[in-house]
Amino acid sequence: MVVVLLIGFALGFFGSVPLAGPIAVLVFAYGLEGRFRTGISLSLGAALAESIYAYAAFWGVGTLLERYPSILLASNAVIGFLFIGVGIVLTRRELTVGLEKTSKPRHARALALGFSVSILNPTLLVTWSAATAALFGIGFVGEGAGASIAFAIGVIVGIVAWFSLLLLLIRRYSGRFTRNFLGRAINAMGVVLMLIGGWFLVEPIHDLVAL
Repeated sequence: MVVVLLIGFALGFFGSVPLAGPIAVLVFAYGLEGRFRTGISLSLGAALAESIYAYAAFWGVGTLLERYPSILLASNAVIGFLFIGVGIVLTRRELTVGLEKTSKPRHARALALGFSVSILNPTLLVTWSAATAALFGIGFVGEGAGASIAFAIGVIVGIVAWFSLLLLLIRRYSGRFTRNFLGRAINAMGVVLMLIGGWFLVEPIHDLVAL
């Protein structure tokens, strides 16, 4: 079980490294604002959702999307509009750097946002299904409820560990940049998020037009 947990940790950690993903963009923006605990809450929410997909991948649930492609299209439409909405907020936000105040409602909202962004993205199930299939193929993981739970826990810890490291690096080096630069960087994160949202909407719009 320890080996399976470590494999889940590694996949969760290194799979979160690319900064082009929506969760990475949001965590980066929170970090630039100095909202580090909020960023951790967001990443924890996303990690919980991804762990569900990682757990489901062990049981072959990924084949569900092959049977019902409309599920993927509908979720892409919802998440696309969600990203665009959050992106608009970031493009209009003014930088407010300072000591982050403890706010349970704010952290709860960030946790819910992170969970929603990931759970509404069933392509993650496809990704985790491919990963687990490859691991099964080379004999790195065992089957059964215990292995799937250990794998999911490893995924949670790995994802949160990476984003915690990212926020730590931002906290250490963001002071070298001017307030104006950081504000523009946050606005740029909003534009990136809107582009990601547009990418998610391409296929649903194409199918709608084709009807």
